[in-house]
Amino acid sequence: MSSANLPPVDNKGSTASGGSKGSKGLPAEGVDGRMGADIQLLITDITDYRDLMVAHTTDDKANLRALDEEIEILEYRQAQIDSRLGKRKTAKDEYLKTLADTEKAFNQIVNTANAVAGILKPKSASELASMDAPKAVAKAGDYRGKD
Repeated sequence: MSSANLPPVDNKGSTASGGSKGSKGLPAEGVDGRMGADIQLLITDITDYRDLMVAHTTDDKANLRALDEEIEILEYRQAQIDSRLGKRKTAKDEYLKTLADTEKAFNQIVNTANAVAGILKPKSASELASMDAPKAVAKAGDYRGKD
């Protein structure tokens, strides 16, 4: 509100233009009839403030709509990223399971190959001599070298 447009008031409650309270006129009405002009200025100020509030409210609503649209876009992008992360986690879990199964199979192949190699490898003479003969052979007598 602009106080420059209002007439000055003295401490007795009357305007400096000569008006006074009481039976001579309306309260705060000057001799020159300025009360109507002052009210018109107040109404104009109030209308200006109302228009300013409407403009601010319109701007705020537009900003809110823009933010809502941006949030919607960001939520969509977040859903896409969550989906990709889920797929990548599933792929990683499958890869780790396949890797573990492959390592297990490789170790089994190596163990089997070592066992087969141990069976197929002929014993050396010293290994055969160090082996104890079965009890059934020992009872029958030593037939080595006795022909």
